[in-house]
Amino acid sequence: NAIYDECGVCDGSGCAYTQTLELHAGWNMFSLNVNPVYENLFDIIEPFHGDLLQVLDEGGGAIFPSGDGFADNIGLWENTEGYLIKVSDDVVLSVYNDGIIELPLNISLTSGWNIISYPAQASNDIESILSSLLANQNLALVFNEGGNVYIPSYVTGGNPVNSINSFSAGEGYYVKVNNND
Repeated sequence: NAIYDECGVCDGSGCAYTQTLELHAGWNMFSLNVNPVYENLFDIIEPFHGDLLQVLDEGGGAIFPSGDGFADNIGLWENTEGYLIKVSDDVVLSVYNDGIIELPLNISLTSGWNIISYPAQASNDIESILSSLLANQNLALVFNEGGNVYIPSYVTGGNPVNSINSFSAGEGYYVKVNNND
């Protein structure tokens, strides 16, 4: 779940906003719909390092326990990316930031599997969000952390299979495309 506090907390130097993410013990897929104050993903998730087991990005980069600390080969947070994260307990992450991500946002996709963000503030119909991929018949499959799927009608030979229905703020999605887009 993601909550965007539109009021923020303002002082003489500007306003601070918060996006809150609820992560459950085990694997989660997440993205941000705000521009975090910290640029490095490791710093963004610092409040729950004690419960952190691993973070993965779509390119195979990872943040993981190493010795007395963590190894980080993900580095900078990307507003187009979704991330897989494994935590030992349920945690709530408050992401301090300097405002929402400006939309529209072009998310480049490479042929095969991608983990994408959903940077909007409100949920929206999956077919509306992915309309250009559907029109070009470039979308093969989408699934979310709950195992729900979207398979287009041109792949199934009939009606689309759709147990996702809409993209939701704070979630990340696996998207498989046939060609770079």
